[in-house]
Amino acid sequence: MLRTGIAITAINLALFGSLQALKVDPFDGTLFSNRSLCWLRMGDGERALDDGNACEKLRPKWAKSYYRQGAALMFLKVN
Repeated sequence: MLRTGIAITAINLALFGSLQALKVDPFDGTLFSNRSLCWLRMGDGERALDDGNACEKLRPKWAKSYYRQGAALMFLKVN
């Protein structure tokens, strides 16, 4: 996958925004889900999985938390 400087900058900004938002509300599973996606796109499967797991603990009935976990696990298995 080709990553342009603009795409990486956008991901970094989203990651920074998620980090700031989690300081305000550390119990929002949606923020962990979004940050998991950012980590995955940055190529950090371990952190993506950690945030997917945190999301699942906060929102266990939300399908997207399991999707984030699965995406991270698939990334780790391939890489």
